[in-house]
Amino acid sequence: MQKSMRFYVMAAMMLSLLTASCSAVRMPEGSPTQPQPLSPAYTQPAVVSLATQVPVVDPCSSLEAKKPEIETIARIMGEFDDTSYLIQSIPDSGQMVQVILVLQRIRRDAIDNKPPECLKKLKEAQVNFMSGVVLTSISIMSKSDKEAIQKQLAQTRTYRSVFDQELANQLGLKYITATPVPTTAPTAVPPTSTVSPVTATTDQDIYVVQGPGLTYPAVGTFLKGQITNVMGRNDKGDWIEIEVPSNPGYAGWVPKQLIKLAGQESSLPVINIQPTQPAAQ
Repeated sequence: MQKSMRFYVMAAMMLSLLTASCSAVRMPEGSPTQPQPLSPAYTQPAVVSLATQVPVVDPCSSLEAKKPEIETIARIMGEFDDTSYLIQSIPDSGQMVQVILVLQRIRRDAIDNKPPECLKKLKEAQVNFMSGVVLTSISIMSKSDKEAIQKQLAQTRTYRSVFDQELANQLGLKYITATPVPTTAPTAVPPTSTVSPVTATTDQDIYVVQGPGLTYPAVGTFLKGQITNVMGRNDKGDWIEIEVPSNPGYAGWVPKQLIKLAGQESSLPVINIQPTQPAAQ
């Protein structure tokens, strides 16, 4: 019995020692009800934050600051362009429904995007263009009046020009209205043929310019994954004239090294451009 009592007393003493060693407050012997102030050795040290404050960068302060937001807008537009191009290859207007639904989804993504104030005009032009494409596609699917469709196409083309011009402004590039494709006598092609003998694609987003040289102003865009008809080449063969994907029915020039050609390049006519209207530097 005494051994048991001795065990419990020893256990209680051990527990009291453990709790005392874990506590910052020590009770002196002989005065258990009078706590002493903390010993200087146990003074709580001040907490010093080592985190450095990251300066907030104004997204409109420079081109580099705006670039991520511009790339987001361009990415959404590229997806929209790639999808809208499918409409041209759908023979049955009834099959356009699924494509139009995808276009509407991408348009909602553009609306939900929240760019900084300096890019609001670019976003507005983008949404206007997308709305025009969707409405025109619905008119084509429902076989609306041809004259009304032509008006919608013209308005939509204007919206796209506004977008391309604002994009060029944001990137610090000069932009002018594209020149119409020269009117020529139509060439007879097999009934099953829907594209010219030579087409072009690109692996990157590039600008289409007015003439065969970097001094000419931009007239449109040629985005990654798009395909377009090739009109001709310059005498050196290092610049190719194409139909501007962002402005169907209009022509512009791109460096050959930035595109991929499909078809017989040797069949392309040599087109001479008057070098009298380059953009001012």
